[in-house]
Amino acid sequence: MYKLQSNSPWFDGMQFDSFAEAKAKADKAADNGQTCDVIALVDRDTFRVAYTPQHCQAGQALRVTFRK
Repeated sequence: MYKLQSNSPWFDGMQFDSFAEAKAKADKAADNGQTCDVIALVDRDTFRVAYTPQHCQAGQALRVTFRK
């Protein structure tokens, strides 16, 4: 499961079963000037940043695993 994290309420929280779909939507958000990351939900307590568009205004997110 993949989820978008964005500063835009339109994109924030969108969930996808496919990484390709989440990546495409994140790229679209970045094209619109929004900050957007694809979050991979590893399990109930763990998630990681899987992708940040290269042309995202905020730059690249750290590729680490986080515990909720």
